[in-house]
Amino acid sequence: MIDYTNFYFDSIDSTNEEAKRNIANYPHGSVLYTNTQTSGKGRLGRQWSSPPDKNIYMSLVIKNDDLSANCVNSYVQLASLAIYNSLNQKSLDELRIKWPNDLLVDQAKIAGILCEGIFEQSKMTSLIIGMGINVNMTFSELKNLGRPATSLLLETAIPWNRESLKNEILDQFKKLYTEYYDQASAISELWMNAAQLKNKTVLFTNDRKESYLGTVHGFSNEGAIMIQSNNNILTFFTGELTIKK
Repeated sequence: MIDYTNFYFDSIDSTNEEAKRNIANYPHGSVLYTNTQTSGKGRLGRQWSSPPDKNIYMSLVIKNDDLSANCVNSYVQLASLAIYNSLNQKSLDELRIKWPNDLLVDQAKIAGILCEGIFEQSKMTSLIIGMGINVNMTFSELKNLGRPATSLLLETAIPWNRESLKNEILDQFKKLYTEYYDQASAISELWMNAAQLKNKTVLFTNDRKESYLGTVHGFSNEGAIMIQSNNNILTFFTGELTIKK
């Protein structure tokens, strides 16, 4: 089970960094959210643009006895599905999850996830799930990010209430969190459908820059992706995945 405790900051360097700094003060289910971040970050240390009054920037703290380094991808799946389910109700065309941690509309990023673990004597004791969703950013604000990006406002021509959307996403996460502990394989199937990976040919590049052409075979119970390539099943926790046309 997970029950939420909210901690709001008008401005902060990063909700993930705050959670890491003071993890002892944040119990299981803590939600740190802010109006703006001065040093927002994404995967691989990339900057995450965090202007005030525009988007959702939040971190969720997970503390339970089942945490391990191998389960991180499963929590990324839960978070990305929670965002996907919420955004999918807003009539977005071509919304999909991009493995491992982004949500795209067509080829433009609308949301991203950053999971970071806290370890004590080699045991993971806490997991911080950072989520950023572009809600009300305009075209002029997005065009200088250096990569294709979009927002709910751009896709629907409607301004959205960030607090309501944040609560929708958290409600979805709570539901998926319970389902995950009942049947992890069902979550992977939902994720596969949302990522539109069934029967798709993909190019996978691992962290050593080795590339493999194949099809997605599925996901392990820990959320690792399994690629069938040259009659072999290869398993990866990290890397870059491109769907081939």
